[in-house]
Amino acid sequence: GREALVARARDLWGGAVDALINNVGTNIRKPIQDVSPDEYEGMMATNCGSCFFLCQQMGPLLFQGQGACVVNVASVAGVTSSGTGVPYGMTKAAMGQLTKGLACEWAPKGVRVNCVAPWMTLTPLLREAVAANPAQLDAVAARTPLGRVAHPEEIASAVVFFMLPASSYVTGQTLVVDGGLTANGFAGPCAPEPGPGRPRDKEVRPLG
Repeated sequence: GREALVARARDLWGGAVDALINNVGTNIRKPIQDVSPDEYEGMMATNCGSCFFLCQQMGPLLFQGQGACVVNVASVAGVTSSGTGVPYGMTKAAMGQLTKGLACEWAPKGVRVNCVAPWMTLTPLLREAVAANPAQLDAVAARTPLGRVAHPEEIASAVVFFMLPASSYVTGQTLVVDGGLTANGFAGPCAPEPGPGRPRDKEVRPLG
């Protein structure tokens, strides 16, 4: 459990840890009426509770670190609705707020706390999930201004940035790594033509 992990980290690095990355998540994609109490509690515990309690237990080690930092990996689903289910979005939004509160609480101790919120990323898990129908990613690419999903190293690079001296004056922030998704509002006349898998807007006729 967490206690064993903290004890191992203490033994390995003499009681001082320079960085903690909270990168875990699970989801059960269901409408809110279909989510059972056990499913809800499980997502809250895995996605949000794990981050909270590991920060709590690793705190004393981080306080002894050199320029220590915490990087929480959340999701675009915690910034805007992405259709992945209400409980999942709630847990990822909570990680963003945990980041802000903890950044202020731990700043006097010299520990920075930031968050990375990725969009859909070509992890092995995603590749397996879409193997039977890769075309389902076309709609994601069409809605994303950069026209594709992310690669894992692009998300990792954002995490690394928060661990480097280059971000030494940055704390309490959520960096959204989403190919422009959350910046993409209404597709007006100056927007690019719809991409693969994205239907053109249907003609809307006035009533009457």
